[in-house]
Amino acid sequence: MIEERLVETFPNSRLRELARATGLIQREGGKLKADALFWSLAIGFLSDNYRTLEEFRQAYIETFGG
Repeated sequence: MIEERLVETFPNSRLRELARATGLIQREGGKLKADALFWSLAIGFLSDNYRTLEEFRQAYIETFGG
């Protein structure tokens, strides 16, 4: 139920749209996946898996490539 609510509140298409609008993503086909970045940050920091941004960065690279 929580997952459904989160996905309804923050749909991946909207996250990608916001990323383009704010300049996070400037072209299609880039290596950065804005929706994956958002969910990784949100879930990772909420669950206290990452204590620093460097720990998050390393986990992101291991999961999605660098």
